[in-house]
Amino acid sequence: MRIKGLILYFAIGLCLTSCDSPEEKYSNFMQKGNDFYEAQDFVKARLEFRNAAKIMPTDHKVIYHLGLVEEADGNLQKALSAYLTAEQQNPDFEPASLKLAQFYLTANMHNEATPRIERVLKANPDNAMAHALKASILLKQKNYAQSQHEIDVALKIDPENIIAYSVQTGLYLAKEQYALA
Repeated sequence: MRIKGLILYFAIGLCLTSCDSPEEKYSNFMQKGNDFYEAQDFVKARLEFRNAAKIMPTDHKVIYHLGLVEEADGNLQKALSAYLTAEQQNPDFEPASLKLAQFYLTANMHNEATPRIERVLKANPDNAMAHALKASILLKQKNYAQSQHEIDVALKIDPENIIAYSVQTGLYLAKEQYALA
């Protein structure tokens, strides 16, 4: 009797899960992936995002989230590849553009970072991260006044923007204002 109950329970569960539309399944996998990512369980997050990618393999959001997992897990080449793919799928997807800009700035490739930052700022002038990244480029160009302006804008929008504070410190050091750094 107990085995029949388990079989019936399994069959009902199978029917209920098979009734979900692909969009619902995708959404569930994405939610579980985000939950695991937030809990820093990158193995399970990767699995959930891959399951979502099986349903919608060209969706820029799932590709981007796979990139986040790879980056958090230290697989920077895979993360870069995922961000590039997400950007190719949707060039207006700000998170991928900003991640790529950060990668390119780290590699001192300002010519790759700048158009992405400008595209984000054109679409969303209140994006604090884009302002902070622009401030970083301006600092490298020794355009201290404009860099300070971008830092101020970024911090006004997001007072906890770590990149803006990092650029501010770099600006103080560049201007030899060591006490402020």
